[in-house]
Amino acid sequence: MKFLAVPLFLACSLLVAGQAGAEPWSKQLTPQKPDENFTIKVERVKGTDFLQFRVTVKLKDKKDLPVTRGLLRIFDGKEYVALCPVQPTGPEGQRLYFFQVAAKYAEKSKFAYSQNSDFDFNEYWFNLKDFVEAK
Repeated sequence: MKFLAVPLFLACSLLVAGQAGAEPWSKQLTPQKPDENFTIKVERVKGTDFLQFRVTVKLKDKKDLPVTRGLLRIFDGKEYVALCPVQPTGPEGQRLYFFQVAAKYAEKSKFAYSQNSDFDFNEYWFNLKDFVEAK
């Protein structure tokens, strides 16, 4: 029984050490500070005051962080309006997110893309206004 206790203790110690070493982090994306795995395109929808966003994420390794999520947070100035999950589409190895927002809400609104597994959480986010070209 002693022989089983030692490997079990070592395995549990490594598991706890691995959890302690995985720090969650967040990175803001801007046109001046892009990330090579993200492409963010914005177009004005003709005849409306809507902006159409297309966010493409190239996955580094699907096995590392299997759960991905896109969230759109809409604000009207300081007033919180909505939190909307955005479902991805796209081919293997990529996540494509499409969404439209009224231009008046782009000033303070944000999109966040997160990757997580049991022991890790990474988030990339951007302010919508940073990627909108002036009229």
